[in-house]
Amino acid sequence: MFSFEELVFRASDQSVSTLSKGKFARQILVLTLAESDSNHISFINKVLAAVKLDLEVDALYAEVAPGQAINCFSGLKSPPKFVLVFGLSPKQVGCFANVRAYEPLSINRCTWLFADALSILEPNRDKKTQLWNALKSVFL
Repeated sequence: MFSFEELVFRASDQSVSTLSKGKFARQILVLTLAESDSNHISFINKVLAAVKLDLEVDALYAEVAPGQAINCFSGLKSPPKFVLVFGLSPKQVGCFANVRAYEPLSINRCTWLFADALSILEPNRDKKTQLWNALKSVFL
């Protein structure tokens, strides 16, 4: 656990609300690396559907450009309860905690899960299994 003296988050000026779409009904934030060569929205829809979530209804979804820093908390009506990050570094989303890919991390009533970029994850069976196990532990 972290003490209040430890720096865990450093907020960017760029609000995630300006990049995202979705209804955020279950307070889930899904952040993916924007990859110019492909569109993985159908894959992320299937991944979330497997744990009984609807991307458009239950979450806010944002594609983030490589190197772009964003603030995951500003501009939202309520803070996220879950943040799923695909292909972005913790630093890029303002999280300075020690994180491991595919291992959920709870910080201040928010569960974070970092995974590889969707272009790496989608064709890789082992990584998809790791993601599935992590999502089951969080949502099922």
